[in-house]
Amino acid sequence: MRYGAAFVVALAITGCSATVPLAPVSVDRSAKTFQPLEGKAGLYVYRPERFVLSAIAVSVLLNGRGFGLTKVGTYLYAAVEPGEYTLLSQGEEEAPVVVVAEAGKNYFFQSRRFSAPCGHLELGG
Repeated sequence: MRYGAAFVVALAITGCSATVPLAPVSVDRSAKTFQPLEGKAGLYVYRPERFVLSAIAVSVLLNGRGFGLTKVGTYLYAAVEPGEYTLLSQGEEEAPVVVVAEAGKNYFFQSRRFSAPCGHLELGG
């Protein structure tokens, strides 16, 4: 898979009691420099704080494979090879988001809509 060497990060931005895997502080700092690795693109998916459905973890897929889980105040990051990628949450009822990543660029997606019980996620760039 093209992003097999990519590292995936789920990080707590706030002091919420998330039960999603979190990366070490050093990896968090590196991802927050927003400097893509040489020859790679950066993909970020951020879930802002919201009261509604805040306890639900949403599983996000990248090219049909597990990318990570998000809870409020967390984000996912991957350094990927240039190319086309599809982002989708499990239970997504709408079309997935497709991005054509270019080396040296970052791509940011904010989750904007959730509905129970499946953790519906609408990504916006």
